[in-house]
Amino acid sequence: MRKPVIGLLANHGSTQLDAIREAVEAEGGQPLVLDIRLGGENKPTMTITDDSLKYDGYDLSDVRAIHIRCNALNTIPSLPPVMNQTTYAQFRHQFLVEQEYYASTMSFFDEYRARGGLLVNSLSEVYLDHDSKSQFYEKLAANGFPAPVTLSTNSPERAEAFVREVGEAVVKPASGVGSTRIVTTADLASLSRLRHSPILMQECVKGPTVRVHIVGDQVVLALKIINEGGVDSRTETKEFHYYDMPEDACEKIVRCNRMLGLHYAAWDVIEVEGGNGYCYLDCNPGPYVMWIGEDFYREVFRNLARYMIVFAESGSVEQASRSVRRVERI
Repeated sequence: MRKPVIGLLANHGSTQLDAIREAVEAEGGQPLVLDIRLGGENKPTMTITDDSLKYDGYDLSDVRAIHIRCNALNTIPSLPPVMNQTTYAQFRHQFLVEQEYYASTMSFFDEYRARGGLLVNSLSEVYLDHDSKSQFYEKLAANGFPAPVTLSTNSPERAEAFVREVGEAVVKPASGVGSTRIVTTADLASLSRLRHSPILMQECVKGPTVRVHIVGDQVVLALKIINEGGVDSRTETKEFHYYDMPEDACEKIVRCNRMLGLHYAAWDVIEVEGGNGYCYLDCNPGPYVMWIGEDFYREVFRNLARYMIVFAESGSVEQASRSVRRVERI
């Protein structure tokens, strides 16, 4: 019997992709590893015809499930600290060329999904939600899911009023990756600088941070993050402890994951002090999982591999979800 081919795309040399490939092989699939290469001189060609979908020379028409891990699209990369007219023109040119290629890549994989393929996860809106925090929190709140009270502003007066309203606030990047920290007295004394650049502020929600890994319709693994870096769970992370998340909380966050159109993600949530449920902080649709330790990440990737393989064999998301199993205490 022919093994189902599972497409795996990531940046060249990804150790995480190697771990997922091993999981696909162990679960009885045949991995097809490709370099996503979103831009650059050696970017792959993409061709769409009535009977083929060729990516870098490989026809993906018969590949029924694909996992993509890469950076978000359509977000401006970090600017150099100093720019003149020449370096700005070079930067702008590179950005425009990359945007054209990004749009082509998105269109290619949207066509793949339209032809019935399973794409874990798409390259468009879900990645933008991850990198556009204000948009993400608005979407959560609009759909009835718990999110911190949030303000994005470049008004010093509004920022000062917000801190008075919530009592204690944190500041975090509005886009991309960066540390979360408490708003200090020194910060409040220099709010006039906000007129030059907006800020994202939130109420400070007290409680431990839990990393929640979802595949299909199942929370496969929840871990309490033990750290010494204050409010930012990723700062000075020491270890991860198995966390027995209540079933009703699992069902709720899975519904939220599906609302965002995701098959797979890693969430950061806060177990609110005083037994007041959970507050959703972040959702990464292309998460880095290796940092949680080998015993844990192998279980996550095993479930992800099984989900894709069962879909490739059945064409059913429901059957694929039934194949996923919650990880018992390790």
